[in-house]
Amino acid sequence: MDELKAQLMEKLGLDESTSTQAIETVLGFVKGKLPENVAGMLDSTMSGEDIGGGLMEPPRVNWAACTQTDFPTIPA
Repeated sequence: MDELKAQLMEKLGLDESTSTQAIETVLGFVKGKLPENVAGMLDSTMSGEDIGGGLMEPPRVNWAACTQTDFPTIPA
């Protein structure tokens, strides 16, 4: 969010408070249009948290942590 705030301040001449208000207003609008799980990912991203890749990337799997019960045997 800091990067976006800096760009608003630089390119539009907004002060820090107004930049923050603008970002929060737009985020609130966008989140209201998104499914809840995607809105949560947006919150995480804007707070600087790494959500583990893009929306179109396959999920990451820790194969070392998988057990036999994670891959049940299919009867013949």
